[in-house]
Amino acid sequence: MSVSPLTFHHMTKPNNTHVISIRNGQPRCVRNVSDFYGKLQREPGKKVERERTDNAQSARLSHDSEPNDKQLSLRKCRLSLKSDCGLKSGRPSNISEDSSNELEDFSDDEADVEGASSKRWDDNPKKHYKSLCGAADVVPSSAFLRQVETSAMNLSHSYLSHWDIRIMSYFLVNNATIIELDVSGNHIGPQGARCLAQAIQENVFITDLNMSGTNIEAKGVHSLVSALLINRTVTKLNLSGNRLDRTHTPDLARLIKENDYIVDLDLSHNELDELAACKLAPAIDMNVSLKRLVLRWNHFRRTGASLMVKAICNNVELEEADLSWNGLGEEGCRAFKGFLGKNHTLRSLDISNNRIAFIDLGYFIGGLVKNDTLSTLKLHGNPITTDGAEALCVALEHCKTTAMTEINIEDTPADDKLCKAKEALRAVHDINVIYREPIGHRLSPITTRNRCQDPVLVLFEYMKQENLRLIDLFRHLDRDKSNSISREEFREGFLMMNIKLTEEGLDHLLNKLDKDKNNLVDYNELIKSKREITRHHLKNGSDILQDESYKEMLDAIKEMLTKAKTTPTNKVSASAHARTTSGTITSSDKKMAM
Repeated sequence: MSVSPLTFHHMTKPNNTHVISIRNGQPRCVRNVSDFYGKLQREPGKKVERERTDNAQSARLSHDSEPNDKQLSLRKCRLSLKSDCGLKSGRPSNISEDSSNELEDFSDDEADVEGASSKRWDDNPKKHYKSLCGAADVVPSSAFLRQVETSAMNLSHSYLSHWDIRIMSYFLVNNATIIELDVSGNHIGPQGARCLAQAIQENVFITDLNMSGTNIEAKGVHSLVSALLINRTVTKLNLSGNRLDRTHTPDLARLIKENDYIVDLDLSHNELDELAACKLAPAIDMNVSLKRLVLRWNHFRRTGASLMVKAICNNVELEEADLSWNGLGEEGCRAFKGFLGKNHTLRSLDISNNRIAFIDLGYFIGGLVKNDTLSTLKLHGNPITTDGAEALCVALEHCKTTAMTEINIEDTPADDKLCKAKEALRAVHDINVIYREPIGHRLSPITTRNRCQDPVLVLFEYMKQENLRLIDLFRHLDRDKSNSISREEFREGFLMMNIKLTEEGLDHLLNKLDKDKNNLVDYNELIKSKREITRHHLKNGSDILQDESYKEMLDAIKEMLTKAKTTPTNKVSASAHARTTSGTITSSDKKMAM
């Protein structure tokens, strides 16, 4: 009979014998003796022992002496089958009332199991775990067996189900060896989360719990939070990648507000939106234990972003906050202006990729110069422009209370003004500014036969090689989000591509793209120019493809893109910059720049 792993099948046989298939179609036969057990009076030294043999059709009463530890542990494992049975709720519809009573009979044994004084199987944990698996007809996990005697249990992406987690939970209740537990990447669901929560509630040794990407859903979150409000040993919790949204925020807010032991909380890669941020912010504000909070890759916007920034700044214990890949924008920067200066505990702040434009950066700088503890700041991925980076360096140069040691703006291209501002800042404060190397430190590869190629052709060829749509290219160049590209934005755009563009080439570019001659290029003008280039290629297709200068340009662009992808962000030394601005550059400086 073919049976799915999580399905129960019941049928009645003569002599009042019932067959229940628990897993993989393996039958477990028990006799319905509910009336007998109901009338049975418990006596010291008596116990009911159930054995599963090949026929498995007998239930016997044994009058042994005091039950040993192994029998107690196995009996406790069997008790779990009465409540969950691998289903979401209630008793399976295809199990009869008699079989339900049979499963309920195990509940009478709980008092004996919990009241017994048994050892913890520390002498042979592998044998203990295998015995538990055998009692529940579950195949032992090889990953668990390999690490059962280590302090760090890494079960990440081990294809564990809630059945496996249930057996492990019984093992973990009294285990004193495992300190770090990682079950990330396993589809344990809310049932596995509930079983693990019960173990965490009893275990007093696990300090690091990683449940990222386990699909625990709302019921699993509720069970886990209820257990963690009792547990006092877990200090690091990772719930990232569980698709948590606004429906989970009441439990999360309760955990953050009432738990005083978790110091490291990761809620990244979830679906927490503006409303969720509004509910979580008051709890974060009142928390007195968190040292590190990771909220990257969520959907914080507008009012939610403002309240979240305010809560983080008002927290009196938080030292590291990661808000990257959200949408703080102007509202978040305004909140930083009002509250960052009042914070005296924050050491590291990551607000990269948060749609912070040049104008928004001004609000953030207003709060940054008032702060006296922040040492590491990550701002990359925001369209702050080179002028914004220069303004940041100038503001910190004149700030006497800053504790800053590193600023990461690695995707912002540097010009001479930014390099000078950075050197002036280092002369006053020992702050390492990470930015894209100045264009003067490398030779432009887009030159053929000692002459520069048409910048319009280079621009569109770059788009083609990078597999960009025209709208993507436009957004890439429109740094201030004004729906038009200015002369300065074209200059910075070519710097971002590591292509040297002279003033003459810039004039030629604007002359071809700016159709209405207002010194700005909008999206419609870019479309028209792209069509003109395409028609020119179609009209002279064979001649252009055979043109040696055109081939050299394509090779140069490909070489440039390959080098850009393989070359890490460079940190240019002050001596190399000084020699470059004076007009000389040595081979060693070239190697450092490349």
